[in-house]
Amino acid sequence: RVPIPALPENADVQAFPQEPSAFAEGSRALSEGSFGLIPDVANDIDVFSNWSEHSGEDRVGAVLDVAGAAPIPGGKFVTEGIEHS
Repeated sequence: RVPIPALPENADVQAFPQEPSAFAEGSRALSEGSFGLIPDVANDIDVFSNWSEHSGEDRVGAVLDVAGAAPIPGGKFVTEGIEHS
């Protein structure tokens, strides 16, 4: 008999990342189609949900997206200008 080694500890974990949801794809497409004037809500939700896993740039972008959503005339243009400068 040939001994069969035990499986690695994480053998049952999926090897590939999960496919993005239709909501995430739609949100990204809407944001890109509006040249960033409409925020990528799915990305912002992910940043806020996994705050410690994202870079400072992602965090600032998410905060500015939320700030730009405030009903201040011209506020979105100002926050987009800060975000992309």
